[in-house]
This record gives sequence, C-alpha cells and structure tokens, in this order.
Amino acid sequence: FNNQNWSDLDNILHKLLGSARICAASLLINHIKKIKTQIKNNQQNQIDLQQLKYAIDQTIQFDAVDN
Repeated sequence: FNNQNWSDLDNILHKLLGSARICAASLLINHIKKIKTQIKNNQQNQIDLQQLKYAIDQTIQFDAVDN
C-alpha cells in the first residue's frame, strides 16, 4: 500500500478473501471486496486500510469470544 503497488495488494487481498470466505467472516469479506473494487476502479485514494484492520481485529475478537 505504501509503495502503491496495487497489483500486489490486490493479490494479497484475493488470498485473504478466500480465507475469510472459508471462515464465513462476513465483516472482513465486505471490507476486502470494497478495497478490491476501489483498486479495480482506480479509486486508490479512497482506500482506508484502517477499516480493513478494524475488520481483521473484529474477526479475531469474535473467534476469541467463541472459544
């Protein structure tokens, strides 16, 4: 992200999306899809990785509560 290598970021998000789908982590799935769409539509200036981090944190916390 910091290097603006959108192709690599998209590839990483693609892999993370697959994992999120396996876990049925809907909040995380939605944030990943939003960022992938922004990359596809050349809206990189709208990408907010803090929202993605929030979704990851919420997914982790949900799992911790479940166990």
